[in-house]
Amino acid sequence: MNPVGATVPVMINQQTPQSLTAGSDTDQIARKFESLLLAQMLKQMRASTGEGLFPGDKSDTLGGLFDSYISDFIAENGGIGLGKSISQSMRSAYQDTIESTQPSPNSGVIND
Repeated sequence: MNPVGATVPVMINQQTPQSLTAGSDTDQIARKFESLLLAQMLKQMRASTGEGLFPGDKSDTLGGLFDSYISDFIAENGGIGLGKSISQSMRSAYQDTIESTQPSPNSGVIND
């Protein structure tokens, strides 16, 4: 039994560099982030117009759903390029990390 407040590290979906290719989780994560950013942008754009698209919706439920669906659609169909850029950066950073942690071929060899 763990004491209260103790944390246990959890390894979630560790990927090898070979699995970080187009269509991988990296692309999906980047698209979701782009979708969230687009939803926030749409929300701010709607708020700046005054009355909005759904004048009778005081709680802005319909507007929030609209933002969510439109942003998902935009991100899934090419988006604004942010998702692709983030995905490439994530793969590049992961690849650099893997390469820097692997021992070099000459490590451990003593030359006299």
